[in-house]
Amino acid sequence: MTLYLPRAMEPATAAQSSAEVQAEAMGRLLLVEDNPDVADATGSMLLQLGYDVTHARSASAALSATKTATFDLVISDIVMAGEMNGLDLARKLRELYPELPVMLVTGYSNLADVAAKEFTLMRKPYQASEIGRAAANLLAQARHRPPDNLVNLREVREAARGEKGGKSAPN
Repeated sequence: MTLYLPRAMEPATAAQSSAEVQAEAMGRLLLVEDNPDVADATGSMLLQLGYDVTHARSASAALSATKTATFDLVISDIVMAGEMNGLDLARKLRELYPELPVMLVTGYSNLADVAAKEFTLMRKPYQASEIGRAAANLLAQARHRPPDNLVNLREVREAARGEKGGKSAPN
């Protein structure tokens, strides 16, 4: 048996650890949480699940972080101190980055019912497996969503047929 491997076109750089490679494969997450204890616990869970986690302590810090780095998912608490709560942040992120999935988490909030209609909502306390499953589902949906610049040729053909009075040409 002979195995052929592609030759690298660029010189080798410092090797990444297997944990770094796994975290990149799972995704880069922005965790927005103003309570340091909750942020540590949730961040640890997500790191153990293989995600690369960046922590922001407020909505404004999260917005700043999204301007300087690319994230695959944002997980934000709803109730936070400051001018903007988690739901407001999620709406702003949707406006700025429509393809970026956002998950909201809360222990108790009167905004939870409203938030659940617009975004994925996770109730505290949660297990690592629960938040991991929810994050994986959101990332899978985002990765399999077709880009906005693609055209469905079947729809275009059907629309063109409709404009011609419904006459169809042979395939």
